[in-house]
Amino acid sequence: MDGAGAPYRFRDLRETPPTARELQGWAAAVGWETLLNRRSTTWRELPQERRSGLDAARAFELMSAYPTLVK
Repeated sequence: MDGAGAPYRFRDLRETPPTARELQGWAAAVGWETLLNRRSTTWRELPQERRSGLDAARAFELMSAYPTLVK
């Protein structure tokens, strides 16, 4: 980002979880499938029934409950 001259700031999502409005805005920009981190330890530790049958609404619920699921 420095090389591209793009402004940014780091944010620890564990300390300051994203709001529903932020999640929706980020998902509008990149898609909820891209925003959801399915490679995280948190994802792997979720019970299978929580991970299956995902749609946007359920993904937002999970990302709100577990901010480490946000890429």
